[in-house]
Amino acid sequence: MALLDRAEWYDLARTTEWTPSYVTQEELFPLGHSGGAGIPDDMWAKYDEPYKVSYREYVDTQRQKDTGAYSVKAALERLDLYKTADPGWITILKLHYAAVAVVEYGAALQESRYVRWARFPGMRNMATLGTLDEMRHSQLQLYFAHEYAPKDRQFDWAHEAMFTENWGMVAARHAFDDMLMTRDAMATSIMANFAFETGYTNLQFIGLSSMAHSAGDHMFEKMVNSIQTDEARHSQIG
Repeated sequence: MALLDRAEWYDLARTTEWTPSYVTQEELFPLGHSGGAGIPDDMWAKYDEPYKVSYREYVDTQRQKDTGAYSVKAALERLDLYKTADPGWITILKLHYAAVAVVEYGAALQESRYVRWARFPGMRNMATLGTLDEMRHSQLQLYFAHEYAPKDRQFDWAHEAMFTENWGMVAARHAFDDMLMTRDAMATSIMANFAFETGYTNLQFIGLSSMAHSAGDHMFEKMVNSIQTDEARHSQIG
């Protein structure tokens, strides 16, 4: 059976919506969870995600990304970068893994809230893929950091930082909890996806990739590039 070209069915699929018969629209998408007070349904219907991808395409792309990242790690880990890298770069790695790894898992919970509470099906579809992305990011960064833990106990910080009472981590934990977990879907998408992922995460990861290349850490460079391409897509949800 021949497969239809994505352009032939995507717009129909992305706008497929349920029609509630046992509850009202307001009960299905309560304002406190969904947000968007005063925005009529016909305006929600104009939501258009710029990055369009089918699940089949998504899985294939992500498989290639993971294959590339883990293959580079397997090929280069015998070089033992920890012994030869500049101490400043090692410190940057500790800071990155401590600040980002666990937060990525929190971002999966954030995206999953859109899956249920976003008002337009196209946004819910993108958020479904975003949830899978963020779990992948968390797994990647915990896995890549783990090899350093036996060499330097400070790398264990990547697993523990967000659960400590360190003053910097307390501030970060409260900021992310407030932004990712306590707002309605619309407000969170603007704050986290549009503002934070566009204005900070993308720029941070691009800069780190360049720094990793200069430091000769091609494992980290490949990993962070793999993640950044997903973050660029997430920013468009907002």
